[in-house]
Order: sequence, then structure tokens, then C-alpha cells
Amino acid sequence: MTLTAELQRKLIEAVACCMIEHADELVALDQAIGDGDHGLNMKRGFEAVLADLDKIAALPTGEALKAVGMTLVMKELILFPMLLKPIHLLQNYIWRKMTSLMKGQYLWQIP
Repeated sequence: MTLTAELQRKLIEAVACCMIEHADELVALDQAIGDGDHGLNMKRGFEAVLADLDKIAALPTGEALKAVGMTLVMKELILFPMLLKPIHLLQNYIWRKMTSLMKGQYLWQIP
């Protein structure tokens, strides 16, 4: 199955909205082990992704996932440790987040 630009846009948007929606939970988790800013940084990063969503979604899938990751990194340096690993790990991470939203849903049921 080919991932269309429209579906790719919906998936990226769904992941971004989910991360933004759960920012407070990420803050609480991070407070237990760190300084508590991870959720806020992720929220700001994914808000930047949403701001560039049309441009990102129009890219081929691999480039789109890289653009999402780079947007997050450049916005708040929130994924800096991931830069030390191959970019495909970041792409794989984002893809897993995108597909986890689809469990039990058909592609046309994604909001």
C-alpha cells in the first residue's frame, strides 16, 4: 500500500496532536526523573511541526519523517540524543508512534 500525501498528513497531524494533548503527562513523568520540561518542549516542537504540516506532508515518507525529526530538534533541541544515532532510528520511532494511533482502525477512520 502506498502512503498518500493526504494520509501521511493525517498521520503526522494525529501524532502531533496526541503529543500536544498529552504534554502535561510527559511533564509529570519527566518531573519524576528530570527537570520536568520534556512535555513542554515536545509540545512546542510538535506545534512547529503542525505549522509546517502542509510542506512536510508533501515530501516522500522518509524525507517527511526526517523533516518532522529535524523540526523537533531545531525547535527545542528536544531530541538531541537521537542525533547521535542513525536517522533511521528517529524515522522508525516516529513511524511506530504514527502506526500505534491506527491500531484497530482502518486508514479511512483516522480523524
